[in-house]
Amino acid sequence: MRSLIVDGCSIGRIARGVIFSVSLCLAGSALGQTAQSDAPPSDMGELGWSYPSATPLRVHVVRGYSFRQYRMEEALAHVGANFFTESTQSDRGTSSWGTSSPDAGWLRRFPDAAGQAMNHHLIVVGAVGATSFGKNQQILVDFVRHGGSVLFLCDSSTLGSQSAKSPFAEMVPLEFPAEGPWRLETEQPDEPVELKAGPDAAVKKLPSVESGSPPLVFSYYKVKPKPGAKVLLLADEDPVLILGEFGRGKVAVFAATCRGYARDGQLAYWEWDAWPGLLADTLQ
Repeated sequence: MRSLIVDGCSIGRIARGVIFSVSLCLAGSALGQTAQSDAPPSDMGELGWSYPSATPLRVHVVRGYSFRQYRMEEALAHVGANFFTESTQSDRGTSSWGTSSPDAGWLRRFPDAAGQAMNHHLIVVGAVGATSFGKNQQILVDFVRHGGSVLFLCDSSTLGSQSAKSPFAEMVPLEFPAEGPWRLETEQPDEPVELKAGPDAAVKKLPSVESGSPPLVFSYYKVKPKPGAKVLLLADEDPVLILGEFGRGKVAVFAATCRGYARDGQLAYWEWDAWPGLLADTLQ
């Protein structure tokens, strides 16, 4: 079975020791950590970042409001991720005025967010705005810098707002104007566009769909890959799955949304039978 992912780029761990062959494999290369035997970076600081042994794949998912539509649970089952924890957008804390408190956000219910992060190889950010992470945004950046992996399923405010840049913007394989905005702008075509293999995929065309209708994208965020980033999926001619490296770790951004309604004879990409396998290959 041919693979879509370029060499050196799938999200899990390069040192996992097991290669999962899934029907729409994007892989051939994990967007993951370097081998445990590698010398630690000199800037590890007081935390002394370390990660679990290569297998099994250990995943933490931060759930946003539209997360379930991406069918992440099915994708995780494909890759055999048998250690799985989660937090949700509603785990954020609030002050008496209803605004986000300084210690709100991702993994808030864990007393040691950095220590909890280090129990995982991969963190999936499922359509959650950056402010939901509170001060823990920097912990996620450091998690990747020292060897972890992150997959962002984008929300418009995942990487910041019109005027405020999130620390996440530093590590993603995307370019932004010097003065912002860092809020992602939605592209809503008049007609849905086809989900296609990107220029850096190992195959030039996605497998055929039995219905004869290609998987369609109804809306997505306009993004610009950094030089050297790998573009694995396109919405028509625009990049929607981009992979890159940051420090010792790797980051993937999926910029298509799960918004839109398929008419008779149309197939939304997230309802495509092969979609969980395609997503799974990004997680390997």
